[in-house]
Amino acid sequence: MSTALQRTFSFSNASVNVAMPSTGTSGASTGEASHIFLRSPAPALQIVKIRQILSDGYQDMYYSTREPSPQALVQIWTLCARTRQWFHECPKDAPNHFSLLYRLELLYTMIILLSPSHRYPVLSDYNKALLFDRSMDYISQIHQVLENPSVLPFLTFFDIQRVHQVGHKFVKILSDNFHMLLSPTVPTPPHVPVGTPDPPKLHEEDRINTRPRAIHCIAYVRDLLKYCARKWNLPAPLEEFERQSASLGKMLVDSSMSYVTNRGAYTQAPSSGLPLAGNGYSEYRLG
Repeated sequence: MSTALQRTFSFSNASVNVAMPSTGTSGASTGEASHIFLRSPAPALQIVKIRQILSDGYQDMYYSTREPSPQALVQIWTLCARTRQWFHECPKDAPNHFSLLYRLELLYTMIILLSPSHRYPVLSDYNKALLFDRSMDYISQIHQVLENPSVLPFLTFFDIQRVHQVGHKFVKILSDNFHMLLSPTVPTPPHVPVGTPDPPKLHEEDRINTRPRAIHCIAYVRDLLKYCARKWNLPAPLEEFERQSASLGKMLVDSSMSYVTNRGAYTQAPSSGLPLAGNGYSEYRLG
C-alpha cells in the first residue's frame, strides 16, 4: 500500500493486490479461536481494510497525477463515506483495545483524505473546519493511551509518527485560518454533483469550544512527543513541534483572554500560558 506518512515507496496498490487471508471462522464470534490462531484474526483484518481505503485515497491524491481535479470533492466524499461505512462494520465483540484502534484509524484516515493534495490543493472553508476538528479529535483520542498504562504498550513509534504528522497539519491549518476556524459559525459545505455521498458532518456544538480544544491539542501533542523522546531517545520531533507551535500557542492564549474580557461567556480558557505538558504516563516504566 502507498504510505500516508509522506514517504515514497517503489511499489503501488496494484503490485500488492493480494487476497485477504481467511479468518478460518464461519459465523463465529470474533473473540473465538480459529484452527490457526488462538483468537480470531477478524478484528485485526478489519485494520487491513481501512488501510486499503487509505491507500486508495493516497494513491489518487499524490501518485495518479499532479494536476488538480475539477471534481476532487466527489472522490473525497466517496472515500469518506467508505471510511464511515468501514467503521460501522467493525466487529462489536472484538477485544477492548480494538475499539480505540478503530476510532484512531477512522480519524486518521479522514484527516489524510481531507488534507490538501495534488488533486485538491486549495481547501474549501468546510474542509478546513473538518480537518481542524478531526485533528483535535485524533490527538485527544490517542492521548488517552498515555493515561491508561494497560493500553500504553500499544503506542508504537509508527503511532508517534502519525501524531507528529497530524500535529504539523493542525498547526498549519490553524495558523493560516486562525479567525475563521475559531469562529462558532459552521461553514457551508461546497456544492457537489447530485449523487455524491454526503460530506462528514460538522455541527454547531463542534464549534463552541474550539479555543480550549485547540490549546489542549497542542499540549497533548507535546505530551506524546515527550513520550517519544523518553522511550526512543528521539527529542527532535518534540523540539521541531515546539518551534512550529510556539507562536500559535501564544496567539491562542492571547485570543482566549481577549474572548473572556470582551464576551464574558468563555470560562474554560487557561489563566496564563498553555497547559503544561504532563508526563501522562507516570505509572508506566520504560524498563
